[in-house]
Amino acid sequence: MSDAIAATCKGSSACHIALQWVVPLMGCVTAGFLFYSPFPAVQRALKDGTIGKLNTIPYALLAANGLIWVLYSFLIQDWFIFGQNCVAWASSLYYTLALFPISTPKSRFLTTALLIAFTTLIQISGAIIFITGISHDTAVTALGLVANVVLVSFYGSPLATCVQVVREKDSSSLEFLLAFATAINGILWTSYGFAINNYYVAVPNGVGVLFALAQLVLIRTYPRKERTAETDPEDMTQVVVASK
Repeated sequence: MSDAIAATCKGSSACHIALQWVVPLMGCVTAGFLFYSPFPAVQRALKDGTIGKLNTIPYALLAANGLIWVLYSFLIQDWFIFGQNCVAWASSLYYTLALFPISTPKSRFLTTALLIAFTTLIQISGAIIFITGISHDTAVTALGLVANVVLVSFYGSPLATCVQVVREKDSSSLEFLLAFATAINGILWTSYGFAINNYYVAVPNGVGVLFALAQLVLIRTYPRKERTAETDPEDMTQVVVASK
């Protein structure tokens, strides 16, 4: 990792410090804000005893995503990727489990199915990598591909909300600050991925930036309508989070 950054910076100490420490630390800070952002909506749902319009599926996907990237961080020995995704796994698992009892039967079924499917995939991937004794480079490639599949699945989870925004010409279900922070977070981790010459980190976070920018365009194109009594003011969990 350091060799890749050294090659990128070509002797510049300021560049080395920025890419080795500043960029990933800023990525961890913005990611922390994003992981915390659903907390008010979750607490409101628990208080009301119903999830309302809250979509719980992204939480289950984010938990699986955090777990696979924690495993990946072990392989490439990266504390920044480990730290961010450890928090992502813990926070999203809390959201998933806390909302499970008050979710609809369909939501509970999908959440259970997704968690079982993805955690089984992660366990099988880990077993193949650590038990079969394959080479380190092969392990990084295999687990990187699996991590990308899980991450893309997570990124795709809010697409229905974007379709709804276009259909209703109302971006009330999207939050500007969260979408903006998602874009910044994705840019930071994309930069870090290229700096350490790791496309498994750079590419999916670049995809996350595109998703966030699409949401910002929707917010700009379709201004938020006046909230009514039926509108859930805390329904802001559809913003995509880039967690690497």
